[in-house]
Amino acid sequence: MCSTTKMMSNGVFILLAGGSSSRMGGDKKELLPLPEGDNALSRLSQMLEQGKLIKHLHVVYAPMHEEAIRQAVALFTGRITFSPAGTTRQASVWQALEQLSAYAPQWVMIHDGARPWLTHQLIERLHEGLAQHEALLPIIPLTDSLKRLDAEGVVVEECDRRSYGLAQTPQAFHFDAIYQAHKALQRGNFSDDTSIYHAHHGRHAQSILGEIGNKKLTYREDLA
Repeated sequence: MCSTTKMMSNGVFILLAGGSSSRMGGDKKELLPLPEGDNALSRLSQMLEQGKLIKHLHVVYAPMHEEAIRQAVALFTGRITFSPAGTTRQASVWQALEQLSAYAPQWVMIHDGARPWLTHQLIERLHEGLAQHEALLPIIPLTDSLKRLDAEGVVVEECDRRSYGLAQTPQAFHFDAIYQAHKALQRGNFSDDTSIYHAHHGRHAQSILGEIGNKKLTYREDLA
């Protein structure tokens, strides 16, 4: 692994905007107006532009919304590349990684475009952490009681919430490590990229503290 942030200066930020937004009734949630007036993709691209750490943005787009997505991220003035979404999130990320391998990046961050309130501070902490760790995952500790249920909905176990957390994006990796994991496991069915990393390499990502404000747009109520 690399031992200094200087050695990890060449990276890419993958912004995923290829989902179906089925819980939004088919409206593309990354393009819907936020309370602040912009949309998720334009907010994220402006934040990345202002932060200066990200020099290469790669956008995965839903083909039927390609033009609107390209317009939404147009304020980013660094290198910007695009790829169409695959049939699954996993396929979309793999296609992006395969295309990006031609640029030989040292690291990559993979972020869901439906999390528009990402901050510079979390990106910077992930970048710093890549000097010591091959894979990083932002985690939010649980604050509610956690129960395990059976198939009928009956509580069968009281769980210690201190042993669990909620995963966020961006998830950050040394590029070659996540590239090789996706390449080897293209036929899998994984919930996120750290799961793919673990399945291939046999080791887990290092967690760092995420951000409460880095919430995900899932339902229309999230836009209020």
